[in-house]
Amino acid sequence: MSRFAHRPEKSQVAPAVTDDLNCPVLRVGHPAIWDYLTIDRYDSGQPRKTSTLMVLVEEGHVKCCLNDRERNRSMWIAATSLGEALDFIETHLDAGTGRWSEYHPAKKKR
Repeated sequence: MSRFAHRPEKSQVAPAVTDDLNCPVLRVGHPAIWDYLTIDRYDSGQPRKTSTLMVLVEEGHVKCCLNDRERNRSMWIAATSLGEALDFIETHLDAGTGRWSEYHPAKKKR
């Protein structure tokens, strides 16, 4: 699986969000995205930075950015609907074919 360098098993991890969070659109409909956003530990127990998902509506398109904070990379997609954008991200996460842009995080000021 290409989602994570060391993909955690769901039964072995405490999610970063509580099970009370009700988001079936992602949890059930887009499980790869949900994993990126919620799994905060690798199989080894080492901590993992959870990802973020940003959604914009601009110029008649929905634009989504999945930010993989653990690996300093982002995947952007523009689509005609939110569902189409989420489906695209999900498909490419599962297949390991997403087009990622790497970045260098800004250094914190002292």
